[in-house]
Amino acid sequence: RAHGADDPGRPYAQVRYVEDRPEDHRWWTVTLSHECIEMAINPYMDRTLKASPLPDFAASGRVGKHEEVHYLKEICDPCQSGWHAYPCERPGSDQPVWLSDFLLPDYFDWQPRGSRFSFTGSVTRPFEILTHGCLSWGVPRTKRLWQQWRFDDGKLSDFVCVRDWEPTLEDSRDVAPRANDERNKARQSLYAAQPDYKKHRVPHPNRVADALRRRKPS
Repeated sequence: RAHGADDPGRPYAQVRYVEDRPEDHRWWTVTLSHECIEMAINPYMDRTLKASPLPDFAASGRVGKHEEVHYLKEICDPCQSGWHAYPCERPGSDQPVWLSDFLLPDYFDWQPRGSRFSFTGSVTRPFEILTHGCLSWGVPRTKRLWQQWRFDDGKLSDFVCVRDWEPTLEDSRDVAPRANDERNKARQSLYAAQPDYKKHRVPHPNRVADALRRRKPS
């Protein structure tokens, strides 16, 4: 699953549907809603928000003490796990549709005015990365795009330089955006040792059971 722009500069999204894994078919809507939300907010993968770097990233020396970084507007990535998805009623069906959680504006503010950082409330503070989520940002001076992930054991990955990155004006369409190939390769590399990643694309069984229980008439 990914979204970005192809060589002619047209925005697109990809969602994998595996025919020989029928047990996963109910949950493809989590991934699809993720991509639809991000396509609506940042279809060309070129929109960013300026803010101070993560404290550990600043301490690593990869960015200047007083530099700002440009956080990519990938508003589902930090909370993309199906464990944080939410159910939506589907008329005529006894099964709800599960949709991806997504970030709210205060997430990208170190001094937020509110206390809600994602739609479901699963994110509890600015710049938090939930299990199997990631955060991406560019450093204008070095022209590098960085990512950090949180894995199944709850630990954060090292800071990974995904690719070269060219800062552009907010919402600019003057420069043809880069394809996602390098970014996707980096993701695959990070997840090479994470066999439980696909498992976390589905909602937690307890939440599924609770949603079904709420739908049954009393």
